[in-house]
Amino acid sequence: MPDRFYAFYVHLRWPSAGRAEELRVIEAAMSDRDSSGIVIGGAAGVGKSRHAREALNAAASKGRECRWALATSS
Repeated sequence: MPDRFYAFYVHLRWPSAGRAEELRVIEAAMSDRDSSGIVIGGAAGVGKSRHAREALNAAASKGRECRWALATSS
């Protein structure tokens, strides 16, 4: 066994494919001055968190104030 332990973090971002329409709707909502937030809902595993992260990154890159919140129904 080696006398040193090494840990590496690898951050991979898979391209968001096949979700252009959903991302367009989110972008439209973010561009609406009367909108004060976005709620993304759906079944487990459909990509809600990924869409939310993409929207948050897009908004932050435009200098918008961003917050991340999670909730469950349980």
